[in-house]
Amino acid sequence: MNFNEWMMQKQDKLFKETEDLKKRLYDFPEGDLMFQKRGEVPRWYVRNHGSMVYLPREQEEIAARFAQKRMLEARLKDCQEQLSAIGAYLKQYQVRGKNGRHLFLSREEQLYQKPGIRELLGLQEKSPKESLTHWQYEEFDHLTGYEEGKKIQLTDGRKVRSKSEAMIGNELLRRGIAFRYEEALEIAGRKYYPDFTIRPDEFSETIIWEHLGLMDEGKYRFDASMKIHDYMLNGYYPGINLILTSETRANPLDFMLVDQIIRTYIDH
Repeated sequence: MNFNEWMMQKQDKLFKETEDLKKRLYDFPEGDLMFQKRGEVPRWYVRNHGSMVYLPREQEEIAARFAQKRMLEARLKDCQEQLSAIGAYLKQYQVRGKNGRHLFLSREEQLYQKPGIRELLGLQEKSPKESLTHWQYEEFDHLTGYEEGKKIQLTDGRKVRSKSEAMIGNELLRRGIAFRYEEALEIAGRKYYPDFTIRPDEFSETIIWEHLGLMDEGKYRFDASMKIHDYMLNGYYPGINLILTSETRANPLDFMLVDQIIRTYIDH
């Protein structure tokens, strides 16, 4: 997901929140809560059609109701201003696709749509999205052997070794995030094969994601700890360019965790 797509999702959420706020405000009484302070005690008033009505202390529940209305109105105004700003931003990147639908492309992506531009840059020149797609599926040094262990197919046809890896891979695909499965990574003369090597966009450094799926087995746990140790000695640090997830038989990987990790460290 690129920034424009994220903005469109944000816009959709704000539209829905705005409609919900309008419905909630419909049930509140007319008028606006006003405050006046005399000494240390605030006095409450309701302004309606130019007149001010005093609310005594015994009508605190009514005052609280108007206060809630005022908070909802403030949130509604915030949402409307954000929608206006997002709309103005997206207008700069809106183009009409061949099928008549509106697309939201960066200026660089729009330039690649211009007749003749790609030819002038060279026939092999690719847009950023195309470059990531090409990188994702081109040949690369990967783990060979043990192919019989790859039994679960992702939505793009690639196969992985476990349901948890499929959960991760399919969510990356759903979000349009390019990755390679079990690409070789040479560290201190030794090859490792991280589950996922990820490129969030064309400008970011790669991130590796290791899912440790058998952490209730002693040897597996020991080997995993040594691998993580080697990663960290060679510049791969959890939360920066290394993502680690784990599970045991009693505690399988949870989709909500996968979603949160991707939103926090990759697709933010």
